[in-house]
Amino acid sequence: MSKSESEQSIMKLSICVLAHNEEDEIGRCLDSVVAAGLSREDVVHIVVNGSRDNTENIVRAVASLDPRIRLHTLELGDKANAWDHYTFNVDHEGIQGHVFVDADVRIRQGSLSAIKAALAVQSEAIAFSTLPYGGRISDGWRKKMLSQGGFAGNFYALKQDTLLQIIDENWHLPVGLIGDDTFLKWILRRGFDPNAPDRAALAQLLPGAGFDYDSFSMTSFSGLRSMVKRQATYALRDLQVYLVVRHLRRNAQSHANDKNGQRLPRQISDLYEEVPFWGQLASPFGFSRLVARKILFPYTWLRARAMAGRPLTPSWYQISPQKLNGS
Repeated sequence: MSKSESEQSIMKLSICVLAHNEEDEIGRCLDSVVAAGLSREDVVHIVVNGSRDNTENIVRAVASLDPRIRLHTLELGDKANAWDHYTFNVDHEGIQGHVFVDADVRIRQGSLSAIKAALAVQSEAIAFSTLPYGGRISDGWRKKMLSQGGFAGNFYALKQDTLLQIIDENWHLPVGLIGDDTFLKWILRRGFDPNAPDRAALAQLLPGAGFDYDSFSMTSFSGLRSMVKRQATYALRDLQVYLVVRHLRRNAQSHANDKNGQRLPRQISDLYEEVPFWGQLASPFGFSRLVARKILFPYTWLRARAMAGRPLTPSWYQISPQKLNGS
């Protein structure tokens, strides 16, 4: 056995599965995690957040049969808050790598082994992204990632040192942030320095790791409605990431002087006080790539302005405004 293979055999991964109302998908997702190279030493944390279906009961039943699987239940239905819960509240001692998975995808066989192999190699990479398969646009998405170094938030991995830096420097994701993958790619490839140049090598793409996902139908009214809603979500995501980047760059010096200070506000709506209109059009996270986002952006802009300074509401994020941290 080579040194690299020996290191992989004793390497312990912690897999975080983020699940919200995924009773139809969570079983297939967990089966794929096990088949992807899960070892006896690895552990799987499923963070069920704000689910009103049977997701929690399904995970509890699976966890009763497999000691590697741990259930976490949060009242707040918010992916960023669920990510924060795993990052800041779970014990990470003895872990070499952290894998984040959306509950509506299936990990391809061998993917966890590919991540362990990458972790065993000394490199400057602090994060690892995987490739998409199966969906309607997956071929084009995959080609774009391979040529431009994309980052898929559906399934990615962080080194232990990377997660510990996130904890030490207080990089909480704001509640309500839906552009977590876009933001993480941006900050990871700058080594957590908002004013540093982009370095693609810090977020390494792993061709040997991937995930499958299902696309909604484009031949039905419900499918077309889902497409419009998704484009509205993407328009909001672009706006949010623009505001987060602007906030970090404006406050870079104060953050440098206070390494333990909170980098971002607890709620994304706290950044809505001054939502630019024309500035967003020219931003690097603008929506000019798709006509649908151009049409939907004025609506998104008006909603964001209306939300400035208000607590989160069910109509905006589908959560209870009194529960910001889960339970």
